[in-house]
Amino acid sequence: MTQAAIVAGVDGSAGSERAVRWAAREAVLRRAPLQLVTAMVTSRAAWMPPAFFTLVEAEAAKKVDAARLIAEDECGAGSGVQITTSVLHESARPGLIKASKDAAMLVLGSSGEGESGVAQLLGSTAIALAAHAFCPVAVIRKHSRSVQSRARVVVGVDGTKNSEAAIAEAFRAAALRGAELVALHAWSDFRMSTAFTDVDLSWETVSAAEEAVLAERLAGYAADYPDVPVSRAVVRDSPLPHLIAHSRQADLIVAGSHGRGGFTGMLLGSTSAALIEHAHCPVLVVRSRK
Repeated sequence: MTQAAIVAGVDGSAGSERAVRWAAREAVLRRAPLQLVTAMVTSRAAWMPPAFFTLVEAEAAKKVDAARLIAEDECGAGSGVQITTSVLHESARPGLIKASKDAAMLVLGSSGEGESGVAQLLGSTAIALAAHAFCPVAVIRKHSRSVQSRARVVVGVDGTKNSEAAIAEAFRAAALRGAELVALHAWSDFRMSTAFTDVDLSWETVSAAEEAVLAERLAGYAADYPDVPVSRAVVRDSPLPHLIAHSRQADLIVAGSHGRGGFTGMLLGSTSAALIEHAHCPVLVVRSRK
């Protein structure tokens, strides 16, 4: 059975170079193949000469060839990582979503050059790809540091089954890096679903219950990864500011999405969408399990 590849989006920008370098290091860690992908729109207008498309295709090939050299340098001699390149003859967003069907991970830069560039992923494009891809999506932020600079992975845990896939991926990422795992669970001091049943409970009681929820969510995975040190953090607040703060000292932050289909903002979740735009380290978005 062929091993699924890590797929990195390429457009020749600084953002895509960051994505390629990060993806190459991740391929080494996971001992996975690496596929470098760029896109070119091939719809023809009557007035466009055939030579125009020849030039466009040559430019696309040049971009992935340059990315391959970067990836080979990042992987290092003797890594054993198989690197392939491909040019998609369609626009970047649908092309990358299709490529994600057979991928282990999709890796994207957080900014790029040109409206059709694969790596121009600030805002709605990054959020759409993270929401609709069939595999985990890593978005490499402009201010991200090297994966090897610090040994810490952070995961957001919402206390429901929606975060189980993210927890599993976070434990795996921490184990591969020899990293500490920080699991953060944020709970609000007002929830409509419990507003009329919890009014007589003390905050200490509720806090203890939330800590128990977090411990329960982590228990099985901690047993599977006994060598991964785990720190638990429970806060009575919105998760976003705390996750962003933790991202300053992290190699990777892992967040869940709700799965594919539906309205993108609700599908991905406001926290994951905001992390893509504001985190200080790479963000890995993982679909919830069905």
